[in-house]
Amino acid sequence: MRDLTAAAGASTGLQVVLVLAGRRGSPRSGNLALDGLLGARVVWAGDVREPELEKAVDAVVAECRDRGARPATIPFGGSNALGARGYVDGGRELLAQAPDTATVVTAVGSGGTMAGVVTALGSERVLGVDCAAVPEPAEIVTGLVAELSGQRPNPQPPRLGTDQTGAG
Repeated sequence: MRDLTAAAGASTGLQVVLVLAGRRGSPRSGNLALDGLLGARVVWAGDVREPELEKAVDAVVAECRDRGARPATIPFGGSNALGARGYVDGGRELLAQAPDTATVVTAVGSGGTMAGVVTALGSERVLGVDCAAVPEPAEIVTGLVAELSGQRPNPQPPRLGTDQTGAG
């Protein structure tokens, strides 16, 4: 997702600042090289967990505002209601093209894809497979579905397979 954010920023003339856990000089990845080629500025937050990473993001946002910029924060995986709306449309398109589809299986990283597809198709037709990217994927998906549909959270939890991840 961060590479797509960097690419979108580069193509539209927007400055992208990526706040990443880790330290400068950590092993370089192809994604990190691509981020640099696309002109994204990388801010290293150190060896931190989610709450500390969010504080680092807040500090970078404040710094950008102090310089007169109008930053928009994109959450991990782009998973908020705005980011998941595209998957609602995708789910509706899938339903229009294949109305007899019994089950759609999707990976669940940050939850946005599953939330959008569940909003379009209903939880009984969607099976998410957790890839252990977030600690409470069912809660995240349930909250996003409620936000997307404008309703209270459904008491029935999403169908979520959690048996495909393990140590390492």
